[in-house]
Amino acid sequence: MGSLDASTRITREARPTDVDELVRINLTAFRAGNAPALSPEAAAQLTLDAARGQWREFLDDRPEGTTVTVAEVGRRVCGFAGAGPIRDEDLDASAGELYSLYVDPELWGQGHGMALHDAALHELARGGFASATLWVLEGNNRARRFYRARGWEPDGAERPFMGANSLRLARVLKVEAPRGSAKGA
Repeated sequence: MGSLDASTRITREARPTDVDELVRINLTAFRAGNAPALSPEAAAQLTLDAARGQWREFLDDRPEGTTVTVAEVGRRVCGFAGAGPIRDEDLDASAGELYSLYVDPELWGQGHGMALHDAALHELARGGFASATLWVLEGNNRARRFYRARGWEPDGAERPFMGANSLRLARVLKVEAPRGSAKGA
């Protein structure tokens, strides 16, 4: 498959009709990026049916303050990023979280990940979060390099995930006024 012109990329909020593309990209990108860090048994736990059900439920009843931004080239969804309030209990509510960032592996290296990353952090900053965290598998060197180049650093927290070790990364955000608030008030 040939590359697509990144200049036609647009980002928008995910819709329920995107579920099949979100599932496809989620599974293929997760496997492509994390395969070296996962056992075959752990990778086999990721099924289309389970992922489709989780995505449908999430898109139908999204938690307050959560966003899922998709990148499109033409009419093709090429990636997505999910972000919102922190889920880790050891941090306070001033921190947001980048839950996920996945791009179709056939389109890696074309700037879609950077666009999604920036859009997700923009949404967190608009929500008033002062900092953000994310979790990445320790063995996913490509993702760790991507995040390090964008100012993310390990904060010392670790946890197991699907039989592998994951690291929490953090960074400061440029705080923007929350939606609906008056500037200078």
